[in-house]
Amino acid sequence: IEATNCHAAAAYITGLPESKVTRLTFQDVHVTFAADAEPFVPAMACGVEPMARQGIIAQNVKVLDLQNVVIEGQDGDELQLENVDKIVRS
Repeated sequence: IEATNCHAAAAYITGLPESKVTRLTFQDVHVTFAADAEPFVPAMACGVEPMARQGIIAQNVKVLDLQNVVIEGQDGDELQLENVDKIVRS
């Protein structure tokens, strides 16, 4: 996946605390953000505040597997994780 001129986030994933996403794999992904990115609410993210130039946001995931993932131009941390049990990077 090659995503350019992105605005909100590289990815926004939310599992349920009682039923986590078992394994989420991103492979061969390159994300860059627009210099003039405007805040948006990620798709299907009801109740989430608009955001701009955020990396991967993941909540309630057992295994987050990132293989050849590059994120450029985000504001803040590349990974914003909450209740993620394990991260695999290669």
